Amino acid sequence: MLQPPLSFFPTPVNEPLFTGLWIRWRALTLAERFVCANLALFPCWWLAGLLYYMPLLLLVGVLVYQCQQQGKLPLRFPSAPVLLLFAFGAYQLLRLFFARSLTSQLLMEVVILSLCPACWLWYVQSYRIRVRLQVVAWAASVCVVQMLLLWLGIEAGILSQLFYPPRLRTLFAILARRGTDGYSNLNSSFYLAPYEPYGNIVGRSRYNFFFVQPEFFALVTAFWGLLALELRRRFWSIGLLAASILLLLLSGTRAVWLAFPLLLTLRYLLLHLRKPWGLPLFLAGVAGASFMVLSLPPVTEWVSHTLTHSSQSIDQLRADSSEIRYAIYQQTWEGFKASPIWGHLSKGEAVNPYLPFARIGTHSFILGNLLYRNGLVGTAIFVTFWVSLLHWFYKTRLGRPFVCLGMLLLYMLVSPTMELVYEMSISSFLLLICVTLRSPQKRPCYL
Repeated sequence: MLQPPLSFFPTPVNEPLFTGLWIRWRALTLAERFVCANLALFPCWWLAGLLYYMPLLLLVGVLVYQCQQQGKLPLRFPSAPVLLLFAFGAYQLLRLFFARSLTSQLLMEVVILSLCPACWLWYVQSYRIRVRLQVVAWAASVCVVQMLLLWLGIEAGILSQLFYPPRLRTLFAILARRGTDGYSNLNSSFYLAPYEPYGNIVGRSRYNFFFVQPEFFALVTAFWGLLALELRRRFWSIGLLAASILLLLLSGTRAVWLAFPLLLTLRYLLLHLRKPWGLPLFLAGVAGASFMVLSLPPVTEWVSHTLTHSSQSIDQLRADSSEIRYAIYQQTWEGFKASPIWGHLSKGEAVNPYLPFARIGTHSFILGNLLYRNGLVGTAIFVTFWVSLLHWFYKTRLGRPFVCLGMLLLYMLVSPTMELVYEMSISSFLLLICVTLRSPQKRPCYL
């Protein structure tokens, strides 16, 4: 039986997990301490400017610690998802090698975005690492409190001039002399820029806080919101959910705005459809609503007008962004048709000379990262990996909360319009946390 230092061991019987508002460090396993510390102290990674290298640095640290403690690193035979993710990374490397385009930067990109998550998944599955839901929720709450305090300081005008215009560089940027040519969207990771005073609803600022990109920050807040629903303490659950919704609105990310309510609705349905009255009541409600919408002209007209107006409002929220995205998707599709089998080795040119970040092959994981950059061959490998990961989650569903299923669905819902589900190096960490997450209840709500 493999039992590494980071494996899950039960805490002493009846030992409380909390003392008031504080978590009891001695009641945590080493794996839980690892997750809790990195989540609660996430601003330290932001200040250091090492978010991009965070998965690799932590992986090296864990493997070195493991070898020092046991002198070896025994791993089980890798599962199908692990093998397929390694295959996807190997495909990317071989394609760059045979095209003689394998630079150190591209090598590091493949290692961090594909091979490093595969190693993490292999390690976690080999030692069956488990983390209790309350531990992750407590660390998330600490991070939320830090962001709310920063938000209040910026909105009150105390810290607004400190962070905008961005001029404070991260520790890594200072030591490596990066970002010396001034702030731009292309080198935003080198600066401490928690917000931009435009781009959100009603002219309000768009925040990303410690997560560099507002789109990825929206994914994190959605994760926290789903996590809050699993908490049994009502005050804690409502507080964390309300704070997550507020932060989600501050992110200004339309795709997650639309996806998050769908996940909340799905969770409600899955919880109540199992009850004796759940399915009949649900079907009766659907039948009644359908009759009213399709048979009563005033109701039909009102629903049609509301949906059309809502669609136009969302599209016009950042009209420039919608137009640019349309141009990117159109040219990306044309580029994919020019090389459908193997794809392109890099992103294309900018569709707007004044927006260097709006390049062909961006702003979509499915169309840009998979089809355009990896072709049908790479897309087939990744889709097979994702299906095998879903199958593995289903086989190990006992004891998993809904947040695990919710995050998998969220990634799929936003992938057509968001590339950061893959290109953000720490995006895989949310799924890895879901791999380890367990709740006190014996059966998940989605059985």
